[in-house]
Amino acid sequence: IQQKLVSSELFRERSEHESVSDFAKRVVEGKKYLEVLEVSRAVVVGHGQWMKMFLTCLIHGDTPTEEQYEFIHTFFRVVNTGVCVFNHNTEGDYIGWQLKSWNEHGHLE
Repeated sequence: IQQKLVSSELFRERSEHESVSDFAKRVVEGKKYLEVLEVSRAVVVGHGQWMKMFLTCLIHGDTPTEEQYEFIHTFFRVVNTGVCVFNHNTEGDYIGWQLKSWNEHGHLE
């Protein structure tokens, strides 16, 4: 299995000077980047805020409001080193993104 490591600023945490709108735009760019990768599996290592905005964009579209993000941010708690699994399907009955698991952290016990 050939593996390739790619680093991108698209997947970094939200900075204190970045608006929710700009953060959402960057996360959407990261989502689009992932959608065109020609691989069957990709691992994104990032932070909880990025994952919460990613989920917000999947639920509410590519231009979520600050209130929509804050709801997801408050409701979907994360534990450090938790694992989230998303699928992106391009064919079949379920086209698009699906959340398979959120913040699995059994490996910490």
